[in-house]
Amino acid sequence: MMALLAALLLIVADPVGKVAILQGTASVNGTALKAGDPVEAGAVVKTEAGTRVAIDLTDGSELRINENTELTVAGPRKLDLKAGRFFVRVVKGAAKFEIQTPNFPIEVAQTAVLDIKFKERVPNGDPAATAIMCLEGKAFAQGPRFPLNLFAGFWASGVGKQLNTPDTLKNGSLDTAWVHPLILERGKESEETSNRAMELVNILGKENPDPVEPAMKGLGDFVTPELVRFLQRSTLPPQAVKRAAATRIIAEAGTMKSAPALSGLLSHPEPEVRVIAAQGLARLAGGKDQGFNDAYWKGEKLEAGQKIWADWVQKNAK
Repeated sequence: MMALLAALLLIVADPVGKVAILQGTASVNGTALKAGDPVEAGAVVKTEAGTRVAIDLTDGSELRINENTELTVAGPRKLDLKAGRFFVRVVKGAAKFEIQTPNFPIEVAQTAVLDIKFKERVPNGDPAATAIMCLEGKAFAQGPRFPLNLFAGFWASGVGKQLNTPDTLKNGSLDTAWVHPLILERGKESEETSNRAMELVNILGKENPDPVEPAMKGLGDFVTPELVRFLQRSTLPPQAVKRAAATRIIAEAGTMKSAPALSGLLSHPEPEVRVIAAQGLARLAGGKDQGFNDAYWKGEKLEAGQKIWADWVQKNAK
């Protein structure tokens, strides 16, 4: 009997996922979580304030969990949200992908990209609130009165147990910008990074203060190519503010991978763009402006400074 018990204790359940990225502090079933940990069926993941987690599920789907969230990974294609927010990229599988929220079950038959959040009812205050965003594909949500098909580009809200009809998303990339630090740490350029950059550029500079700048900075070097393309095609005087903002994002968020782009902007016709680009290069050079201050880049004879920085980038940007 003891031998049988010992053998049973040695049996380890097959994991349904693996922690790919951990930013902050989180736990699984009360035990501290760390990157690389396997995630077994039934694992209860809890994240603290300021924490984000990315879990690669064994079916190929990707799960991203926001701060202050409690979520059970019930299986490779089954999630149960208790409170908080998560983002999931669902791939096609042999079985449907099931998501349980406190008030509305959600299913994906094929593929979808969803962002789902749930806020618990406040005693003697606001009722429970659910938000289901569909960025790609299609999902099915079941309300108490009627089923709801949710298509890409739409979102649905739930107040208490009432599920409302869908509304159009204003800007999915901005609305889900909380995932950008996870995308940046994963470090893989993809269709998602390109689409997010393009969508954010389309609304750059339309508001003041501009909510897009922090969102784009969260993507780091991934936004640089799209911002450079915008700067190349933008020539109208009214877009000067947008051009300055685009350059500032590269200058403040880019790494050495963006240094060649900043060096190229030193020949831009607008002095403000050149000044910001030079400031970005100086940041990458540890605060050294190579002897060419802001006033220099507002002038007309720029060849010496352009050559110095071009040589520096060639030596340092790998």
